[in-house]
Formats: sequence, structure tokens, C-alpha cells
Amino acid sequence: MDNGRENQRQQYQKSYHHQRSQGEQNEENFQQRNQQRNQEKRQEQQNRHQKGEEDEEEENQEFVQTTVNIGPPILDKKMLAKNIGLKKDLQKIPECAEKTIIELIVCYQEKILQVSNRISINIQEKLEILQNQLSIQQLFSEDIKEIIGKLKPLIRTDDYSSIVKFLKDILKIIRPLNIPEIERLIEKAKEAASLIQNQEIVLFLSVTGVGKSTTIQFLSGAKMENTKVEVAPGRYLDHITAINITEDSPLKNVVSNPHSESETRYITPVPVTFGKLGDKITLCDAPGHSDTSGYEVDIANAVGIIEALKLAKSVRVFALSSYASLGDKGEGIRKLANILVDMIQNIQENKESVAYGFTKYPENTDIFARLMDIYNTNEEDLTEENSPFACVLRDMIEKTEDDVIKIDPIDGKPENILRKLKKVTPIKYPQDVFRYSMSQETQNQIQLQVEKNKNYITQATKRKNILLVSYYLNNLKSLEKIVKNYVNDSYEECKRLVYQSIFEYQKEVLDQFSLMLNNQDGLTSENISMFQNYNNYLQNIQILSEHYETESSSSSLRLLSPKSFLENMMIELKKQRLKFEKQNQNNENYNNNSNNN
Repeated sequence: MDNGRENQRQQYQKSYHHQRSQGEQNEENFQQRNQQRNQEKRQEQQNRHQKGEEDEEEENQEFVQTTVNIGPPILDKKMLAKNIGLKKDLQKIPECAEKTIIELIVCYQEKILQVSNRISINIQEKLEILQNQLSIQQLFSEDIKEIIGKLKPLIRTDDYSSIVKFLKDILKIIRPLNIPEIERLIEKAKEAASLIQNQEIVLFLSVTGVGKSTTIQFLSGAKMENTKVEVAPGRYLDHITAINITEDSPLKNVVSNPHSESETRYITPVPVTFGKLGDKITLCDAPGHSDTSGYEVDIANAVGIIEALKLAKSVRVFALSSYASLGDKGEGIRKLANILVDMIQNIQENKESVAYGFTKYPENTDIFARLMDIYNTNEEDLTEENSPFACVLRDMIEKTEDDVIKIDPIDGKPENILRKLKKVTPIKYPQDVFRYSMSQETQNQIQLQVEKNKNYITQATKRKNILLVSYYLNNLKSLEKIVKNYVNDSYEECKRLVYQSIFEYQKEVLDQFSLMLNNQDGLTSENISMFQNYNNYLQNIQILSEHYETESSSSSLRLLSPKSFLENMMIELKKQRLKFEKQNQNNENYNNNSNNN
């Protein structure tokens, strides 16, 4: 059974990549091909009309125009953006297994994106280098060995997606967190903070796939269209999305897709003006929670989004629930309740600032009745008055008994919903209300990254690979700056470890220097080589200075410079000179005394 599924998967991937190689995934080619197809359809219509045939092609023409292949191009744009980020990261990474893996990922993703006509690096050579680096860095775990075993046979194929997947699996083991990506996301959140400062905002919250981005597009007044999205060759999903979004529109960064994957990776504000009096409000799209975006987004949310919200004049919360996410026993509401409780301190006191919206529900669904059914089904779980689930479900029921905010992006009227949101009691002091606690899984990943970094620093220090020591210290320093409470004293601990290693090496060389001075054989070629290596080492460790020349660093932790080392050697020479002079003086006195006797 497993072999059969594997064969099907490989056949699908070969078919998929074959179509990619023909330009199916290239957005520009797709548009040209679509235009050509439309022209052919129009010509066919004219021919049929001339023959007096019934013109049924209008529906087909409409289908062609609305069958927008936005699936793969969206994925391509995401991959292209990630590739650009990876290339920037490569410039800061010294030669190591992590860098080699990223180089291979970039290379193969360029093949998938068709931005390169040939593989620009020697794959076999890179794989040999990678295996050697994994061995030297003591990273060859059983899991990595297994993945390498699966990867090798694929190198000679065009199954680039599987190759990238396996490479990313190895990278995830070596580097649980992409720290540069977290920093990029936090910077984006800071940009958003400047846009929502002193503004009245509506914060959209939900799990992934509910339709936050689509709802914001709809409420902002964008033209919405029901499209067909090609998710695999010849396979389509229905998807509602905004069309004709211009480059200068705030909506350009509000992207939706039909794959139940979060497109939003940082808070995105969209200012909206509505009504005859020109009421203003800012809709804020936030990354989905408990979603597919990864630990990096969760960490960036914890740091960036909450800091941004604290600058707003006031905040109203619009919590969305979809028919699919609801579940038989209200599982979706449980998740939504946990999101609200994690983010809002004392949800019971602030529930008047929360409105509920319902997306993707069948037209004739009685949402209040559905919620009551969930309540009756979970009556035993609702005995705890203060449980998040009980609090949110009761609040939902109370607010939907007489009026339900049901989102209909095609036929609905945005202004009616915006008026209702404007009437919601705002949170006027968001800095006192909002908080963000990361999931336990994310906290575990942070701890795992910290432990791996400490191990990498220890190993690189032993090998005297200062470039790697610097890289991993920088990573740990960045992570401490982002989530200090989770890193604790690991950064300072690693600094002391590195300093101790430097000090011990210095002592070893100085001891050798003293032995040489006491040795009757004088300076040997081995001594010269050792002193040259140490001088180079001292020059290299100067890149670590930023970690030791801060106010928080102990005054005793100061790196030895080549100049200081020479000064120490001069001191040793001076000691030896005084020793020799004293010894000579003693010998001379002894000889004089002997002559006198």
C-alpha cells in the first residue's frame, strides 16, 4: 500500500514538474496563454454565430476569465521572497553545514521558479562537502543519515520539490528557528505600528483558513470575485478574492489563498472610510493563530504585534469563525477562545469589545441554533464559569440571538458590517489589556535552538573556528534581544565559555614561549609555526569584540589583541633577561669569591 502511494506521489510530482518545465507556473506566460485562449474562444464564438449555432460560449468565456490560476503564482511569489531572504542570509553565514544546505535549497528553488536555466553549483561536490561538514560539526544524527539516504537517489532526477523538502528537513534539525526571518517579521510589525499609532483599529482574529484576509478585502470595498484556483494540473478549488488591486493600495499586502494556509505573516493595517459622514476606521489583518506559518511567525507575533497594538488609540476585536472550523463539538470555538484569552487580559471584563463574524456558512444556516446545539452538546464542559470555552461560547450566543454578522463577500454590503463594528465598545487603553503568550511548542523550539547554539559554540570554540563562533554568538545575542525571558543567561554563559577557551590558549602559548626561552636548543620551526598560528588566531578573535565591549560585560572579559600578546611576550622576555642577569651576577660573585679564596 505504501509503495503504491509512493508511486502515485512520484507520478504526480513528475507530471507536476513536467508542466512547470513547460512554463505552467510562470505568471507572465500564464497571462499570455490565457489571453490567447480568450481570443480563440471569441473567434470560435464568432464562427458559431455565423453558422447560426446557439451561442453557449458566453458561460464558457466567463469561466475562462474567472478561472484564474492564482494558486501556483502565489506559491511562486512566496518562494521567490523566501529565496531572496535566504540569499541575504547566506552573506552572513560562514562556511558550515547550514550554509551548504541553504545554498542547495536556493539552487533547487530557482530551478522550480525557472529563474535559472541550469544548476549553477556542482551538486555532487556540494553533497560531499555537506556530509564532511556534518561529520566535522558532529551533526550526523540518525535522522539526518536517514534523510541523506532518501535524498541521494533524487539528485539525478527532476523531482526538485522532494529534494527541497528533504533539504529543509535537514535544515530544520540543524536550525530549529530561522532567526533572521523573525527579525524581518518584527521589522514589518514595527512599520505597521507607525501606521496604526493613535488610530482606531479593528483587529481581526481567528485560526488559519477562516477567511480574515478575504473579509478585510471585502470590508475595504474591493471588488470581489469567485474564481477557480488551479491547485494541481487540471484540479481546481473555488476561491473568493479581491481583483484589480493596485500597487499603491493598502490591500496589496493582504493576500488570501484557498489552501488553508496563512498568507499573512505580520500585522497589516488597511484604513477604511465609510458612510455619508466619512467615518474612519483601520482594519488590521494579523497572522492566523495555531496555523501553518511556523514558529517564526508565532514569535514575531509575541513581540511585534502586541507592541504595535499598544500604540493604537483604541482597539475593537473582530473574532471570525467559519463553518468548516466549527467542528461537530465546537472545536473551532475552543481554539478561538484560547486565542482571545491568550491575547486579552481578563476576557470577561473586556468581552464587550469583541464582535463575532461568521464566514463560509451555507446560506440558510441558523447560526444561533447551531451555537445552541454546540452548547447543549458540551453542557458538561461548560460547568466551569471561567473557562475560556464557556466564556466565549456564552458571549457568542448572547450576541447572535438577535443579530448575526454573516460575511458574504460577493453579495454582502460592507458598510452595514462596518457600522456594527464601529458601535462595538472599544478598548481605550490597549497597552493595559493586550498581551501575547507563545504556544508551548514555540517555547520548546526556542529552548531547542538555544541548546543547539550553545553546543555549536562549544564545538566551534574547540576547533578554533572563530568565524563560526562569531556567527552562533550573534544568533544567540539576537534571540536574547527578541525573547530575553526564554534565553535567560545562555548568551552570557557562552561568552564566558569562549573567553575561557581564549584565555587557556593564551596560557598554553605563553607557557610554550617560556619553555622555549629556557630550552638550550633555542627557537625551532615548530615554535615559529605555533606563534604564527596564535598571532592569526588573535587577529581573528577581534571580530568577537562587540560581545565583550558592552556595559553589561564584566570588566574582566576583555579580548587579548595581538599588540597585547606581544607586550606579554616582551614582559616574559624581560623576566628572562632579569633572570639571566641575576644568574650571571651570582655566577660572577661566585667566581670572584673563589678567586679571593
